Amino acid sequence: SCIIWKTAASHYYVGISNPTSSTVPVDLYAYGYAYTDTTEPGNGSFGGATAIYSATTDEGAIETLGDSGYWYIAGSTSVSFNALMSGTPIPLRADIYDSSETYVTTLMPGDSFSVQPGYYVRVFASNNYAGPSGSSGYSLTVN
Repeated sequence: SCIIWKTAASHYYVGISNPTSSTVPVDLYAYGYAYTDTTEPGNGSFGGATAIYSATTDEGAIETLGDSGYWYIAGSTSVSFNALMSGTPIPLRADIYDSSETYVTTLMPGDSFSVQPGYYVRVFASNNYAGPSGSSGYSLTVN
């Protein structure tokens, strides 16, 4: 995947090279818009996880290939995970990790799970797809 950040330029050029001697089909998707996920690009790891507090709902999106949104649970008893668009073409999932960053379980949209303060949630697309927030948006609710 390739991300080209907005600059003052009005034209962008993309080069694709094929180091093999055979023909390889390539899909290239280009779109421009402001990211809806305001935690990007900083929350792509445990160390950059965005804190989410009790009685709070926050939203994110998987807007670039390979994107993951990491969230730090700062005080709660449960977390609920939902896709913002019903039947989203981006198959989202959320992995729960304990405070030692050890995998605990996986949530699919509509699932909830009991957590403790210090847990983490990693949201990503299970097939490594991405898309505009309208098709890749999600919410986390901490109770």
